[in-house]
Amino acid sequence: MRFVSLIVCMMLAGTSYAEEKWYGLLTTDSIPLKNCVVIDAKPLSMRTLPITNMPPDNIPLHVVMEFRQGIEEDAKSKGFNAVIGFKQTFMGGAYEGAYKHEGVTYTKQPVVTGVFVGEGVMAKVRCK
Repeated sequence: MRFVSLIVCMMLAGTSYAEEKWYGLLTTDSIPLKNCVVIDAKPLSMRTLPITNMPPDNIPLHVVMEFRQGIEEDAKSKGFNAVIGFKQTFMGGAYEGAYKHEGVTYTKQPVVTGVFVGEGVMAKVRCK
């Protein structure tokens, strides 16, 4: 009897593992996933990453990647396994002016100021 209980527990653990798979930040082109249905959804709280007076080539890629990872972690912590319709937009602009970086003042350089915005719908996706 214990052996049967152990097998049932292993099967249930396997089922819950399959449901917990992270599907990612999906654009609308990624949907529909084959053999999947959305069983729950909630709008993603607007996430922002401000960029202030930085030259375009000094915006670190790792900062943008950490921004995206923060969105993923937020969705996972709320029990969702995908963000559908994900869109990352930069709102702002560039101008030529002076800026400081690590204590050094530079002049007549293009400088970017604005904000990255992440939008989408957190979803609980179940696939066969």
